[in-house]
Amino acid sequence: MSEGTPHENPAESTFYQLTSFGIQPARTAWKSPWQNGVAERWIGSVRRELLDHVTQHLTAGHLVDIAGDAATCRCDFVIRRWPADDTDDGFLRSYGFYAYALRREHGGWRISGITQVVRRSEGDRSLHGGLRPPGSRP
Repeated sequence: MSEGTPHENPAESTFYQLTSFGIQPARTAWKSPWQNGVAERWIGSVRRELLDHVTQHLTAGHLVDIAGDAATCRCDFVIRRWPADDTDDGFLRSYGFYAYALRREHGGWRISGITQVVRRSEGDRSLHGGLRPPGSRP
């Protein structure tokens, strides 16, 4: 990968995005996961969190306020979560709103901040990693 514009290929696009957020990617040899144990543990955690349940975010009522090169957007949401296992009838629904901060940059608008406010949740809280007690698994 090389620095530059994100127009060359997906790998360069990813590198460009990461560096634009101030993240310096750590390079490791191809097919050598033992060289970066922290990243491998993170990938394992993400896979467990993403593959054992299904999540759907529904948003509505977007209200955008533009002031020069800055803007805000607010929208209501319903987040639905359920186990990937079809035999499990558990669910978790959360209701609230997102508040986005946006800024205009060369090439268009970018999200500079997101706040999620959950007003109410109902169902099996173990389906949401952030609501589980430390060390517990669904």
